[in-house]
Amino acid sequence: DSDAQEYTLDSYFYEGIEKDIEEIIDALPVQCHNVFYLSRFERLSYEAIAQKLNISVNTVKTQMRRALEKLRTQLTVKISAHTKDSD
Repeated sequence: DSDAQEYTLDSYFYEGIEKDIEEIIDALPVQCHNVFYLSRFERLSYEAIAQKLNISVNTVKTQMRRALEKLRTQLTVKISAHTKDSD
C-alpha cells in the first residue's frame, strides 16, 4: 500500500514537472521557442533549422543555448518549489 502511495506521489511530481517544462518552453521568445521546438521535437539539425528559419547556424546555436539556460534555471526553481511543497 505504501508502494502505491509512493508511486502516486512520484507520478504527481513528474506530471507537475512535465507541465512546468511545457510552460517554460511556451514562454520562450518566439525565435528561441521555434529553434528549440525544431531541434528537440522535430529532431532537425542546426543546419536544417537555420535553412528553415532563414537564420545563421550561429544564431541557431545561440538561441538553443538561451533556451536551454532558461529551461535549466527555471526548472531548477520549480523543482525546488515542488520538493518544498511535498515536505
